[in-house]
Amino acid sequence: MLAGLAAAALTAAGVLAAGTASASEERPAPPATPAAGSAAVPKHALTGYWQNFDNGATVQKLKDVDDAYDIIAVSFAEAAGRPGAVTFTLDPAVGYGSVDDFTADIRAKQAAGKSVILSVGGEKGAVSVNDDASARNFADSVGKLMDTYGFDGVDIDLENGLDASGLDPSQVGIGVPASPGAAGSGHVAPSVVNAALDCLTRGTDCGSFKPPKTYPGLRGAMTWSTNWDAAGGNEIAGQVGAHVHGLP
Repeated sequence: MLAGLAAAALTAAGVLAAGTASASEERPAPPATPAAGSAAVPKHALTGYWQNFDNGATVQKLKDVDDAYDIIAVSFAEAAGRPGAVTFTLDPAVGYGSVDDFTADIRAKQAAGKSVILSVGGEKGAVSVNDDASARNFADSVGKLMDTYGFDGVDIDLENGLDASGLDPSQVGIGVPASPGAAGSGHVAPSVVNAALDCLTRGTDCGSFKPPKTYPGLRGAMTWSTNWDAAGGNEIAGQVGAHVHGLP
């Protein structure tokens, strides 16, 4: 319900558009910071969250993110002073000398055909959108951040107390930790992720599990995070990314 309220407010504000990937929504880059070549999200895409902080994973600038990632979710926009409003500030630990350097990397990724979106919330995010006023504050603040940085869209990553209420397969990506250090549990070998993708899209490599039907339009896979993937030798980018891009 909260995600729906936020999405409705963003749509009313002109921030969201239809035909999007994963849990994210896209719009063209604003005229003030034009993208050099934003491209449509491919039918099957690899999404990676990029960490705007140092937590022991490989510290990256956006330009360091492996080219296998089609959608890069900048993590995270956080709660601001007004109910529902969010803000984003570059962490000095990431190494950018200025906002201009960061936006230049966004435009370079867009020129290479990638989508760079802003992720709101996260595991510890305390963004609360529970009425019309906070939804409007959310929409207004997200819109301003997109205009400032030139993001292609927004990922609503509010992880507590929300239901994911009937998604189209094209809006779904299998979410996996990129390495054992990325999460307390859940990490599996890339071959297991690839088998799961084949099972859900083609009905092959399912083992004893048989899905009720296949989902050939499944968008692909998502990982936390590009930084943890780099720390683990870019196995997700190299193996899962190649597999995702080879899906029919």
